[in-house]
Amino acid sequence: MIHIVSNHKKYWESISRLRSDPRIQHCFLEPLLFPIEPNTQKTHMEKYGDNYIVALDNDEVVGYARSFDRDIAVCVDPEHQRKGIGEKLIKEIVRRYPDSYARVKTTNIPSMTLFKKCNFVVTKTVTYDKTGENLWIMNYETQSL
Repeated sequence: MIHIVSNHKKYWESISRLRSDPRIQHCFLEPLLFPIEPNTQKTHMEKYGDNYIVALDNDEVVGYARSFDRDIAVCVDPEHQRKGIGEKLIKEIVRRYPDSYARVKTTNIPSMTLFKKCNFVVTKTVTYDKTGENLWIMNYETQSL
């Protein structure tokens, strides 16, 4: 059974492992070239950790979501995808941060489909300054634009 819980220091390493997983780097706006260094993760979590939630399956972290600066990011372990975990994470992060939105690469159809399933709509397309890639800005359907 999947449980969505608030982030805690004991989950930081697992979040770092998921974020560094080479199988999913193509999904992120800024893919990592190297695993996250422990001190870098610690500093990041000390600043933003309260903005994360995690999905647990028998006390194992199988996914996370975060919202800071109103921007949502969701990550689910590839071995646990297509089980409804991403949807649970998005619904909970929106409950906690209702003014958040998602930036999704236009090439990332699975993420766009997931956000649409969670009642997000594409409100505009922009070019991401750092990579030149096109992104969809997706807002929760009840948000004013």
